[in-house]
Amino acid sequence: MIKFQNFSNSKNTANSSSHYKTEKMLFLLLACIFIGQYVTAQNIIPNPSFELGSGDNFTQWSKYNGATALVQTTNTGEFRSGSRALKANVTNTGNPWSVQLVSDLVPTEIGVDYTFTIYVRGISSNTNIRFSTQPNALYSADFSVTTNWTPLSWTFTANAPETRIALDLGASINTYFLDDAYLSSDTNCDPEGFSPPVTQLPIATGKNKFLGCIYSDTQVPFAQHYFNQ
Repeated sequence: MIKFQNFSNSKNTANSSSHYKTEKMLFLLLACIFIGQYVTAQNIIPNPSFELGSGDNFTQWSKYNGATALVQTTNTGEFRSGSRALKANVTNTGNPWSVQLVSDLVPTEIGVDYTFTIYVRGISSNTNIRFSTQPNALYSADFSVTTNWTPLSWTFTANAPETRIALDLGASINTYFLDDAYLSSDTNCDPEGFSPPVTQLPIATGKNKFLGCIYSDTQVPFAQHYFNQ
């Protein structure tokens, strides 16, 4: 447990101002470190939930093939979040790229791993879709679609300074619903779902040191909350 020095009732106030300034700077520095560790990875895919756009058009996404099959849906159960999603009506068996929606270019760093995730469900199960990149094509494995909203994820190593993500939906006859896309570098910190090991002790366990000063009783619980975990 971290020890805190409480100056709230101290009679020696000659150096309280300098103590306060020093400890305030220390607290701000530590806060910046903690905040930096817990920043959620940035989603760089444009218009990730297909909310932006009018009619059957989706802002920052382009219909490269099978345009008439790619439409919006606002029906309950056919979007996962927001008020609309992408619906793909695939009526013929063909190549994966026969029905294809492609994102605008996003900045990527050559040699860095990126993970693309999107939630997908179909009217029927056990048909396949895949993802790919442009302009220097990379291809995911085939993903089998179910009738439940399922996150499908693909990790690739960027080979261009700017990359498009292509949704290749044309291989099998089915009606697909797609929503909530996410693209991020794997070098970013994403703490969602993280739980510390059950054996992990507070960082100051067994250490008889002061990390800072507390100037009022009301500050103690907040400091304990941040440091004793």
